Amino acid sequence: MADQTYVELDHIGVQKTFDNKYKAVAVKKISKAVTDGIDGSSKLTKKAPTGDDPKGLTVLGNVTISQGDKGVQAEVEWTLSYWPAKSVFGRAHSKTPWLEVRKPEKIDNDVNDALDALGDDFEKKIVPVTRKNGTAIATAGSPKNL
Repeated sequence: MADQTYVELDHIGVQKTFDNKYKAVAVKKISKAVTDGIDGSSKLTKKAPTGDDPKGLTVLGNVTISQGDKGVQAEVEWTLSYWPAKSVFGRAHSKTPWLEVRKPEKIDNDVNDALDALGDDFEKKIVPVTRKNGTAIATAGSPKNL
C-alpha cells in the first residue's frame, strides 16, 4: 500500500436539530472539517486507490444540535469503517460544552461556534485513529487480517 491511506467521506447527516435551518450549515461545516483533516495529514488522502486489492477507510457522521436552558450544544456520532468493505471498526462521539446564548438574535453565531468546535475535535480525535488504522491496513495487507 502507498504511504497514504485513502479516506472516503461517506455521509454527514443531521440526526436532530432544534431548527431545520441549521441542517445545511452543519453538513457543510462538518464535511469541511473532515476534508481539512484528511488534507492536513501527510498519511491520509482523498484520492481513491486503484489496483486489484484497493484498501482504505470510510468516515460517516451524524450531527445533533440542541438548544436548552443552558444555551446551544452540538454533538456528532462518528462511524469508522474499512473501505471498500464498509466493515465497521470503530465509533466515536464528540460533544461540545453548552455555549451560552447571550443574544437570542445572534444564536446563529453560537451554533456556528459549536459546529466549529466539533470540527476541531475531529482533527484531534478522529484523524489520529484513521492514521493508525491506515498503518494497520498497510501492515496486515487486508482488513480481514486485523
